Amino acid sequence: CVMHFSITEYLIVFGSPIGTEGHSGRFWADDWFIILDGEQWAYGAGELERQGYRPGDIHHLPRGVARGYRMPDRCWALEYARGIIPAMLPFGVADVATSTLDVRTLAKTLMVAGRSVIGELVRSKI
Repeated sequence: CVMHFSITEYLIVFGSPIGTEGHSGRFWADDWFIILDGEQWAYGAGELERQGYRPGDIHHLPRGVARGYRMPDRCWALEYARGIIPAMLPFGVADVATSTLDVRTLAKTLMVAGRSVIGELVRSKI
């Protein structure tokens, strides 16, 4: 659920009732993942032990850093990112094109993001 989206930041509720896993990507933005319910596991390149995050924990992903992650069961988080947000979009588009093929959700997300960015530009906020 996209709560706020601009060129320099976004705020979303992210999660799954059945778990998921993947790769964070390496972005020009800082990302804070605040666990609301469930659990997230993460690891970075060269790490031999996972890091665990539970409700109330904040998983900070600094700009330029990538991590693998897994939410073994249901997990919901409030995610806030700040930086060059449009540079993050190709990662999601690539996932749709090569894996999920969920163009309907991609279109909906891009419409919400586009409307928000245009509104910000109209109000002269960058």
